[in-house]
Amino acid sequence: MKSIFMLLGICGATVVAQAQSIGPSTLNAAGGSRVVNNNSYEWSIGEMAVTSTFAGPTLVVTQGVLQPNIATSAVTNIPGAINGLHVYPNPVTDGQLYLNPSFKSGGQLIFRLTDAAGKTVLSQTTALQTGKELQSISMNAFAAGQYTLSVEWTDATGKSMSHYKIQKTH
Repeated sequence: MKSIFMLLGICGATVVAQAQSIGPSTLNAAGGSRVVNNNSYEWSIGEMAVTSTFAGPTLVVTQGVLQPNIATSAVTNIPGAINGLHVYPNPVTDGQLYLNPSFKSGGQLIFRLTDAAGKTVLSQTTALQTGKELQSISMNAFAAGQYTLSVEWTDATGKSMSHYKIQKTH
């Protein structure tokens, strides 16, 4: 009789132990967010150490890393930064990256694309007659990954420069 109660007790403990399993999920011990100088910072403590990256046509999600809630491609309002240049789409999905300038006059546009290792993979200098000529960069020859686009604009008023983080997904 004792062996039957002992056997039932072990089976019951096994069922309870399995019911307490939370599976492969992440529990944060702590975290929060703060806005400092108009920049939003978010953090978490206690995330899992292993991360995976999943990419879709318009979204890249890395498991275990807090994702931004807005899409930005450049830091703005910096003295000497280029105003009037729109770089899209980011992330690049169809193989073409476009630089759409809306400058007040003509000038010289120099852009350089570097890979994650800092190697220059493309460099080009273009004279813009009106300051509004659409430029395109073919990204078909480049592997999926992160690139930095450095753009320098020179006109009669001076020189300005901006850097853009570009993500190529396909």
